[in-house]
Amino acid sequence: MAPRRPATRHPSHPPGRPRTRRTDRPETAPKHLRIRVSVAGDRVLLRIGGELDIDTGPHLRRALDIALDTGAHRVDVDMRTLTFCDSTGLHALLYARARAQETGTRFGLAPGDRLGRLLEVTDTAHLFIPLAFP
Repeated sequence: MAPRRPATRHPSHPPGRPRTRRTDRPETAPKHLRIRVSVAGDRVLLRIGGELDIDTGPHLRRALDIALDTGAHRVDVDMRTLTFCDSTGLHALLYARARAQETGTRFGLAPGDRLGRLLEVTDTAHLFIPLAFP
C-alpha cells in the first residue's frame, strides 16, 4: 500500500475554518440593460432601455415579476429607448401579460421602434394595451 500524502491547504484558507462561498452579493443587471422603476399610487412604471437579449431577459422577467407582485392595479412598461430586443424579451413580456390577466392587472406597453417591429412581425402587438407618452 502506498504511503498517504498529507493534505495540502490553500495558503489563504486557515485550517479549521470551513470553506464558504459568498452568496449575499446583490445581483445587478448587466451594463447594457437599464431598468428604472417608479411607483405612483396603484401604478408601477418600468422604463427599459438598452439591449434585451438572452443574457438580459431574465433581469427583465424578474423586474416584471416584482412589479406584478406588488398588487398594483396597473403595470406599464416603457421600452422606447430599447436598442435591441430578441425573442427572449418578447417572451418575458408575453409571460408578464398573462400573469397580469390572471390577477386583473392592467398591463400597458410603449414599445418604441425596435420592439414595435418585433411585435408587428410576430403579430403580437394587439395583445398589449398601447401607452402614449408626450
